Amino acid sequence: MTTILEARSLSVHYQTPVGAVKALDHASFSLGEGEILGMVGHSGSGKTTAACVIGGFLEKNGRVENGEVLFRGENILFLPWRRRRRILGKGIFLIMQNSASALNPTRRVIAHVADACSSGEAIMGRKAVSKACALLERVGIGKDKQTLFPFQLSGGTKQRVLIAMALALRPAVLIADEPTAGLDAINQATVLDLFGTLKEESVASVILITHDLRVLTAIADRIAVMYRGALVETSNTADIISKPVHRHTQELVNAMKTIHGS
Repeated sequence: MTTILEARSLSVHYQTPVGAVKALDHASFSLGEGEILGMVGHSGSGKTTAACVIGGFLEKNGRVENGEVLFRGENILFLPWRRRRRILGKGIFLIMQNSASALNPTRRVIAHVADACSSGEAIMGRKAVSKACALLERVGIGKDKQTLFPFQLSGGTKQRVLIAMALALRPAVLIADEPTAGLDAINQATVLDLFGTLKEESVASVILITHDLRVLTAIADRIAVMYRGALVETSNTADIISKPVHRHTQELVNAMKTIHGS
């Protein structure tokens, strides 16, 4: 499998009033072409920080202390902003956990996706709007909601707007941070099916970040386990569930089996 994205020995610190806090500690992982990589760990384990570094949304008080992020062999961390901006969005698309912050509150849902269609497929006007309408319906957002503003939508619906934008842009790498958090079982299944479709259509390689190991068992090819800023175990999904090695991985698997009985 060809590697499309690779993080090498990535370390990130946040500056706080009480000193530096280590969020990532020499974390290394890779993503193959057409692969879904699940990243799991407790809150504060470094999952979201890893996503933000790759996607270009690291907080101002965050600093990369060490490491590289290679996209198609090119280290993107310290590129000139214009060059990096061309890569981010169409090359790498990040769906943040706080989906509201990624959408302009003054623009309607259909406008967000139409803009993505214009950028991703070089279509304009009515053609872009028509394509946007079709993509929104594909992710389960009907015409009655397509002309609403983001603040009028639930968190789960805003997540699906961002997925529709990703479908329009057709990025090589899609990173989704807790895309199923707070969703009921039906909407959660819908979102997971969409990621499966992206893989089947070879549209994007996906990094799916969650604290819920059970979500990953249904869709991920491999799982990377984060613990206290370090990546402590990576393996194919079946091996993670059947023979976890690291103590924290064992705890996650046992907790999943206790709660869900499987």
